[in-house]
Amino acid sequence: MKEFTFPYVWIERKYRQECLQYTDTSFGIRLKFDDGIDYDLIHQVNKLVLYLRKNYYFPVRCNICITNHRRYHSKVDGHIYYGIFYDNADVCPKRKIYPQIFVAGQLWEHRETDDVLFAILHELTHYYQWFFDEEEKRTDRSLEIEANKWAQYILDRFRDNK
Repeated sequence: MKEFTFPYVWIERKYRQECLQYTDTSFGIRLKFDDGIDYDLIHQVNKLVLYLRKNYYFPVRCNICITNHRRYHSKVDGHIYYGIFYDNADVCPKRKIYPQIFVAGQLWEHRETDDVLFAILHELTHYYQWFFDEEEKRTDRSLEIEANKWAQYILDRFRDNK
């Protein structure tokens, strides 16, 4: 059987058949919201995820948690992050723990709904980079640039689709 090469980092829904050989028993996106998240934000995130499910394929389940935080402060490098992707590959050898994305969902003066949506899309690009093993082949800088470009592209398409 000929191996299929996906044309983009994000897998469009029309390529689902070609992807089935790589698909896990659990696939797609799952959402979880912390208590205290703004209702309008929950509504917008749900609309975005419906759009993503309709247009893109997620071959390994990814759990997205919208937390009631303003940001995350990394103890490792001292940076401030608004979203984090964990592949959970090394967490528990006895059972499979699916990839997770945590996004700071607390809105404040300088943080708006589109910022949260952008962070979700940025981290989902890291999910696809992980799926295609891009992390081993490229620099962190190139992965971040690509994640920003894809996040903006998909956010624009989502906004145009309304």
